[in-house]
Amino acid sequence: MSTIHYESFVSHRGHCYSFTYEKINGSWRVYIDGQPSYGCRATDSYSTHRYAISTRPYICWTQPLVKRVDAEAVAHLWANGTDTYIATGSFPTPAPKSWFTRLIDWLDF
Repeated sequence: MSTIHYESFVSHRGHCYSFTYEKINGSWRVYIDGQPSYGCRATDSYSTHRYAISTRPYICWTQPLVKRVDAEAVAHLWANGTDTYIATGSFPTPAPKSWFTRLIDWLDF
């Protein structure tokens, strides 16, 4: 396991998020180090798309994230999805794979 990257950014709704990316067994895991409060919204794993909520939360993602840029794209998608969840009570439907691929291409500079 190796920590390689820490990121902090402001989402499209103006909330601050911070993440640590760690490579574990060939796949990147995105730990959530900072995020806004969920307010009156449910905070369980299923509603928020997070694992290990009581210890060190990380983003729930079903596919291996082989490149760090993949993990960064997932972090941005999750943060913007979390913003939508806080505002509306619904986490957005995942984007089509083609959109995710374009995002990765854009981030992979």
